[in-house]
Amino acid sequence: MKVVSLLDKSANYYYKFRKAIKRNPPKIETSIEGLDVFHNYLICTELGIFHLTKGKIKQLTSSPGYSLIVNADKAYAAFERTYVQNISVKQASFVSEFKLQDLLDGKIDFRSDGKMGRVLHRMPFSNSNGRIHQISFWRDAGTKSNSHLMISETDRNCIFLLNLSDDSNKTIYPFSDHFSSPIRDWDHNHINSVVCVDGIIYFVAYKGLEDASFIGYLKDQKVFGWHAHPRGFHDLIPTSTGFLTCDTFGRDEHGRLLDENGYRNQEFFEQYDMAPRGIVCSDEELLVGHSHKGPRSKRYLGKGGLILINSVGEPKYYEMPWSQTYSIIPEKELNGIYSVSSVHSGHKKLRESLNKRFGNEAEICKYTELTK
Repeated sequence: MKVVSLLDKSANYYYKFRKAIKRNPPKIETSIEGLDVFHNYLICTELGIFHLTKGKIKQLTSSPGYSLIVNADKAYAAFERTYVQNISVKQASFVSEFKLQDLLDGKIDFRSDGKMGRVLHRMPFSNSNGRIHQISFWRDAGTKSNSHLMISETDRNCIFLLNLSDDSNKTIYPFSDHFSSPIRDWDHNHINSVVCVDGIIYFVAYKGLEDASFIGYLKDQKVFGWHAHPRGFHDLIPTSTGFLTCDTFGRDEHGRLLDENGYRNQEFFEQYDMAPRGIVCSDEELLVGHSHKGPRSKRYLGKGGLILINSVGEPKYYEMPWSQTYSIIPEKELNGIYSVSSVHSGHKKLRESLNKRFGNEAEICKYTELTK
């Protein structure tokens, strides 16, 4: 049983209350020497969404954004609203749709009802651990149409699919107990990432076993997958050679980046006290987010950053104004999977590379699907 100190509880409530009542500070716009990225990126942080261009960052929103995806001229974001009601602090996760250009022009404000776009989904939660962690697109195999939004509803321990054409939806509970009943407990497995590969849903759960994460996929009403040690994995990005994922905290509190061959740039990640989370890859470069680690009372006091890995030279770390890097996407996505690579692995190759790294996949259970 996890024991939360009174200091951490007080800090959590203070942070939520402060977000609910504080005015927006001036937006940040500054140059970052040496951060010469090939592509433009959008980065979700606790300070808001930032636009990264060659050697420069610009803050686009003044309230936190947790996940963002782009489809042509439209953008979709997951964020939270904190508000005071009858002297109590309330929280809910939202997903909204808006014009990408409005975001780039600084016209989106998640704290304002008239400036946060068209709300597509709302999910109340009682603790920030249970917020919506990631959204992605789902599409049928062989098509280029992003027909659904996939939402990792961490608080309900499920994956929520929303049809973008008619607002119909279905809820998938991947985990079940020994009696085949869906596990809907608050944040039971901490599903934090979802991605569609050849029409098949892959997901990452922070807690798979007592000491392991879980990477899985859904097929034929069943869950298949791999337990990955230790706990704390985030993100799954198909690449041209296999995959990338984040062992965010590591066994020894040193987070690392993994691919199909093992730890990537291991000496660099062990040199720094990294907590990698948020990956975007292209044929030219790899950009990885870093979040400051610590108890909740100190989580937002340190500095996070970005790690740039390209084909020339060693990885480089750049400190940023924010403390928590939640997700990174290219400004112009080509395939809807947090990647601008021209080629990425399909389901068959992704399975093979995960088998190579984590051992043969196992059939875990049947999943429950509720349609509305």
